[in-house]
Amino acid sequence: MSYGYKGLHSFTYNGLNSMDFGVYIKKCNSYDSGARNVTEINVPGRNGTIIIDNGNYENSKLTYECRLLPVESKYSGFDEQTVAIKAWLYADVGNYHSLTDTYGASKMAAFTSSLKFVEVIKGALDVSITFSCKPKEGAE
Repeated sequence: MSYGYKGLHSFTYNGLNSMDFGVYIKKCNSYDSGARNVTEINVPGRNGTIIIDNGNYENSKLTYECRLLPVESKYSGFDEQTVAIKAWLYADVGNYHSLTDTYGASKMAAFTSSLKFVEVIKGALDVSITFSCKPKEGAE
């Protein structure tokens, strides 16, 4: 069976494109930002809290909701394909790498989450892929 999915969205992480593994983006939160890093102090007898701005941003979470389609020319089935995806994403856990997507997002990201593949229809799996992304210099 041949699939023509050239118009679908994908992402590139650590130099490899998700399409090479049969992973296509269904939706994502590319435009979210990390929270401002603040300290909130509750003072007994005082209404509200004191908020101290620590001058930086926390990492943001970028989640791609993806569809995994067979790449029959490369893998003998989903067992082999999912092993390859895990090897790609878990290759250098804990280190930041370049992450870009066809939506235009470009970030430094680390993959640290789990992967759960769910069969949604015969011949297709869904998976959520979440990265921890460094905030951009200046403002996020």
